[in-house]
Parts: sequence; C-alpha cells; structure tokens
Amino acid sequence: MIRALAVQGDEVWIGTSNGLIRFNRKSETHQIYNTKSGLLSNVVVSIRFDSKGSAWIGTYGGGLSRFDGGAWEHFTPYGRGPKTYGPEWVLYNPKNGLGDLWVYDLLFEPNGTMWVATWKGASRFDGKGFVTYTMDDGLVDKWVYTIEREPSGVLWFGTEGGVNRFDGKTMKGWTHRDGLGAAVGNSKASPPSGDEYEEGPAHHQQDRKENQEANPNYVISSAIDGEGIKWFGTWGEGFLVSTESASKITRPPTVWRETSSTPSRSTNKG
Repeated sequence: MIRALAVQGDEVWIGTSNGLIRFNRKSETHQIYNTKSGLLSNVVVSIRFDSKGSAWIGTYGGGLSRFDGGAWEHFTPYGRGPKTYGPEWVLYNPKNGLGDLWVYDLLFEPNGTMWVATWKGASRFDGKGFVTYTMDDGLVDKWVYTIEREPSGVLWFGTEGGVNRFDGKTMKGWTHRDGLGAAVGNSKASPPSGDEYEEGPAHHQQDRKENQEANPNYVISSAIDGEGIKWFGTWGEGFLVSTESASKITRPPTVWRETSSTPSRSTNKG
C-alpha cells in the first residue's frame, strides 16, 4: 500500500506499508529501504526534504529518520543516532525527545525549524532537541495528523479532536461545535474500509479512543491554497473550507460527504 509520495529532482520517493522505494525516473532504477537496510519501521507515512536535500521519513511506530544519501540517523522519544545504538547514540531526557514513535506529518519552516505531527502532540525540532506541544499547551487533542503553515508563519494543526491555530504564542482551537465538519446530524456512517484504518489498534486504544463511526472532529488531511484558504478533510464527515485566519471557522455553503456506500450531498445554509 502506498502511503506517501515525494519528488526530488529525477527521483520519486514512495512510502509504503513495507518500506521506502527510491525510484529514478531517468534510469528507471530503484532502491528499497526497510528495517533490514536502515529504517526502524517498514510503514512509511510521510516524506519531506530539508534545505540540504536530506530526506526525512516519518514512520508508524519507528519514529523519525533522516537519510543524507549515505547514512541514516533516527530520532525517537528516547534519543537520536544510528540504528546500532552505539557510542554515537545521544540520549534525550523526557522533555527533549520526539513526542512519539508514531509520526504522521512533517513541515519545515523557512528558517529550517521542523515540526512533526505525532500521536502525543506537535514536536518542534531546532536541530538538537524537540519541544512538544500538547493539550496542556492548548491543543484540542494530542493526536496530531497534519501541519500547515501560512506565509505569515501561523501554523495550523489538524488533530483527532479538531483544529488548532498557533501564532507562536497563542494556541486557539476549533471543533465541530464551532463549524468543523459537515452539519449532518448524528451520523452513523462508517469510515472507509481498508488496512490503513485497522493496523495498530493497541496504541490507539491507550486512552480508550476508537473511531468506528464518522467523526467530524477528526482531521486527517489539510492544505492552505495560494489565496490563503484553509482546507480540512475529516473522517467521514466531509471537508471544511475556511477563509478565516483567527476569529472563527465557518462551514462552506455546500459540504460534500461520502459514506461507506454512496456519496451524498449535504447543504448547509447556516
């Protein structure tokens, strides 16, 4: 299963459920990286490149890995370094490590600062250690899936419990009560079937949380377009288009919602 795609020059990087594929479009050759050749987990869910061209790989249960073309360096809640865990491995104290081993999204700011979406908050990496923002800092939910950045530097986090806006000082959140997701009442729609929604239930049930039905607060995709409009995709409850930056979030006039059977159209005039 393909979970992530990224392009760098002539190369296409493909994240799958069984490792990472690096495909050269000109030579039509490829390399495969997995737990036998560098990664800590075979499930690759995010791929980004930094200003130096190094690839950063977010994995499901294996933390974050950086590949500079020759060597791998891994980042976990406990430390960083090569997979051998030898003298080069640097231990983190509990406050300086990556938020969690489950990494869903990555974002680089112009100054090189990296943000990492994890299942225990949003981690900011300054090149040495991490600072993780959690519900204690204002996140509406600790399970962060997406990160977007406005040109002004304002960050948006999509979580399992809603959306957050962070201007570097203040964290503001929105949920379905504030306009997130389709206004379709108490839906009994099931999420799309497939392996991507079934794996690793033990970790997801640590706080007795489980998504068996559509959840308008659960943001699984997001984007900011060239006009500054924010787009948020939810788990089975349609998408949200927001033109607001700070004061409020409003639903679009028409919300498209797809259930497990056939697509339906819900119109919101509120």
